Amino acid sequence: MSAARTIFSILLVGGFATSVSVLATARAYVAHEEASLPDISTLTAVDYAPPSVILASDGRVLDRFASGYHSFTPYADIPLVVRQAFVAAEDRNFWKHDGMDPQAIGRAAYEDFRHRNRRAAGASTITQQVIKNRLGDDRRTLERKVREVLLARRAERMFSKEAILQTYLDTIWLGHGAYGVGAASDVWFGKPLARLTLAEAAFLASLPKGPSNYDPAVHPQAALARRHYVLRRMQDDGYITAQQAAEADESPLPEARDVSMTGEGHGYYQETVRRRVGDIYGPSRLYDGGVVVRSSMNRDATGVARHALVKALVSYSLTYEPWLGRQFSPADAASRDIALQTGWRACQVTQTSSSSETAGLACRGEDGLTVPLDNPYHGGGPSAGDWVWVEDVAGGAELRQVPGITGSVVVMDARQGDVLAEEGGFSYAASRFDRATQALRQPGSTIKPFVYLAAFEHGYTPASPVLDVPVDIGPATVGSEDGPDREESVDAGQDWRPGGDGNNGIGLTTMGRALALSRNMAAVRTAYEIGLPAVGDVARRFGLYDDMTDYSAVLGAHEITLMKLTAAYARIANGGHALEPRYWSSLQMDGPDADGHDADGPVPPGHDADAHDVTAAGQVSLTTPEADDFIRQALRSVVVSGTARRAFAGLELPVSGKTGTSNAQKDATFVGFCGNTVIGVRMGYDVPQTLRGMAGTLAAPVAADIFRGLPPSLSCIGQ
Repeated sequence: MSAARTIFSILLVGGFATSVSVLATARAYVAHEEASLPDISTLTAVDYAPPSVILASDGRVLDRFASGYHSFTPYADIPLVVRQAFVAAEDRNFWKHDGMDPQAIGRAAYEDFRHRNRRAAGASTITQQVIKNRLGDDRRTLERKVREVLLARRAERMFSKEAILQTYLDTIWLGHGAYGVGAASDVWFGKPLARLTLAEAAFLASLPKGPSNYDPAVHPQAALARRHYVLRRMQDDGYITAQQAAEADESPLPEARDVSMTGEGHGYYQETVRRRVGDIYGPSRLYDGGVVVRSSMNRDATGVARHALVKALVSYSLTYEPWLGRQFSPADAASRDIALQTGWRACQVTQTSSSSETAGLACRGEDGLTVPLDNPYHGGGPSAGDWVWVEDVAGGAELRQVPGITGSVVVMDARQGDVLAEEGGFSYAASRFDRATQALRQPGSTIKPFVYLAAFEHGYTPASPVLDVPVDIGPATVGSEDGPDREESVDAGQDWRPGGDGNNGIGLTTMGRALALSRNMAAVRTAYEIGLPAVGDVARRFGLYDDMTDYSAVLGAHEITLMKLTAAYARIANGGHALEPRYWSSLQMDGPDADGHDADGPVPPGHDADAHDVTAAGQVSLTTPEADDFIRQALRSVVVSGTARRAFAGLELPVSGKTGTSNAQKDATFVGFCGNTVIGVRMGYDVPQTLRGMAGTLAAPVAADIFRGLPPSLSCIGQ
């Protein structure tokens, strides 16, 4: 035997032995992995807890909470075009392979070789994706990939192709909180799955590789290209014709609707309910699913309150604020919310005239729009490239901007404390800080009624005389050791003299008239005569403050939330009975909370779903009937002939209430009631600055608009 043949024989034998050894090792490794594979008998059993829901008082869904938006759809109800689109895009050999697709692996390897610097091409079958998604293993390791292939082949033997495809289409992540094609159809198109078009089905099938990468609002060109790819694949596989593909390619891309069931971006009221449920049952309980909260929210009252507040804020901004130049993206959730509640359009400035008198705009669906820049905003204006808001008005369009000023509104039913509406700002999506329940602000003269209520409990009446002349309060009676938050600076050892009336007073008047005209010196003198402890006791009983340590509190120098202030007025409106703000009438829970407690266990005050009419006989009274009647008479005079008369002129409702402007005119507040309908309004800046107006011209007109806009059943409850 020649030397060459000997060497060849040795190599052949060695190679064969090595191959046998490698194969034996591989078989042993596979056998070991197969022995440790998890049970997949429930792989296709899709079982999600129903989302937690918050309902309005009429049963309409306001918000949903869950770890994601899931929607189960039986295989027979998934349209053929949807199934074809996903199979063409993700696994064209799905109906042929046994869980692993050698052809796809070969193509992926070839593409990886050609484009070494790009991310590795995918070759996972739909079955493998189901395995990975259901088991939640995202490790990028050889061991995970081997186990995934083995489990996929096992799944193909255990389940039908239809069951595997249905599981995939019901669980795949498709962006904006949506899991599965049913949920995605709602999120992206706002329609049932059965009504999807070819273009819409192709768009959904373009998302599994990365929904955020193909979101039209962020990457429109990439979204178009990916949908085109899906349509081409469907054409290549014989599912559609070339003409159908071309026509679908011309369809516009969608905008995701904000229905992701993550409890974000849906309103101040819903967020307050979410926080309160979390305070009782744990912060994650709503997201675990199965909770049904029938809230006290009245949708009519909420719509009227929101419209009135937004109108007032925009009007103030148009009249007094400069051009703020705030930048935004029309794709933001905040921008969509603003457009929805105002009717404004987002447009991009294409050019401004050389004289800066007009601006050319490009709006969605309309180019070449021109708007005048001589709008009511003072100073400055947009530049080319800026996104701006535009409102259609008679004869054309005008620029608008999100106001710098903000505000809040509370509407309450005084019989049970039901919070019918709560608005915490111009837009929840733009700012989630709830100025109704979280902002501490000086209430100004809206505190004065409780001063006079204390006097009425001590035998005075609205006709009792009081001097509205300068009064000096000695330092021994002013404040605590730490120093009060006074309306005016007081040095140690000096007397304090209330101001804010603009003159030396009106002399001798009655308590009722002093309240109607909001006279500071008369209020302080009244508090001084009956004693500050008596006023503090009323403030505590009506839920305003735990104590009053100085006379500046009599003029509203101590901060409070609008919700607490409105609830205090509700206790006057209902005849002086105790109540707490109530956000829901029932709360049902599917199973116990995180601590093992059922939903029908004890809850904190103000959360009780079994709340009763506090005006019924025998309920807890906070004051005497006579004193409550006197203060309601006095508050009526504020609206008839006092500081709120102009705001309510022409309104044929017996509204009572009180205006309050804080020190240096930094906040304007009005709280009033008609029957058992109580409305609180506050306007001001998050970073306080002087307002161009008082409560009677800023906050009171908002309340008047709400009373005017409420349906008769709500405008004066129980009247």
